[in-house]
Amino acid sequence: MLMRLRHMIAAMLVCTATSCSQALGAGPAKTSAVETNSLETILSSTNLTHGAAATNLYARHRIYINQKGSLDSKYDVVRDFANDYELISKIAECLIDSKMTLRKQKDGSYLYTNPDNDTSRLWVVHDRFSEDMFQGVYYFTGSRMFWDFEALVYLESKPNKKGGIEFDARIFADSGSAIARLLSKISFVKSYFARESTSVITQFDSVYEMLFKDPKENMEKIMQHRDPRSRIYFSDDEIEKIRRLYDTISTDDKK
Repeated sequence: MLMRLRHMIAAMLVCTATSCSQALGAGPAKTSAVETNSLETILSSTNLTHGAAATNLYARHRIYINQKGSLDSKYDVVRDFANDYELISKIAECLIDSKMTLRKQKDGSYLYTNPDNDTSRLWVVHDRFSEDMFQGVYYFTGSRMFWDFEALVYLESKPNKKGGIEFDARIFADSGSAIARLLSKISFVKSYFARESTSVITQFDSVYEMLFKDPKENMEKIMQHRDPRSRIYFSDDEIEKIRRLYDTISTDDKK
């Protein structure tokens, strides 16, 4: 899920509870040994070209933000879409009129555009999910009026006892802009990242809430976007994936 970040990561969701702790220093921010080893292991095992840039950013980041919370979305349902980032974006655009877009590019990255038409690039360094955990590592680059930035996001989510999701998002960021580094000392930059990551999380949960409200009506809306030339286009495979989701929900409701 960083850029003018709102959509990602997928990560994802309306927070029923959110806490945020932030740290900023003159040098790399300190993190716990457990999370450091976990993320370092992932970064050292990737052979993707952008993995080197992500590793470099992790070693020198000046901004660290940690956001934790819980979500109402069902983990077992979200899991099936967790790493289908463009599809989540298109569903949001179709069902909740989202002004954020995420589209996969030929080089494998994703182009993110926010409601202000600011753009950023997202590279998926790592994403893996199992029955009881989702892990994602994402590297972002972007620029705004007077500053540029890089951000590395480490996301963990797992089912909670209520059937929803517990998430833990850790953001490591830096900027090559002297102005941004100056503003970071008065909390402007880190507040920006905290705000944007929260927007992504809220967006994600809104998509799933709307997705389950009226499956029949939603499928009718989605089926209106079958023209490959249109801004929002759902492929045959994507349509089938959404139908399987609704079939699963229908089957569960009958049990």
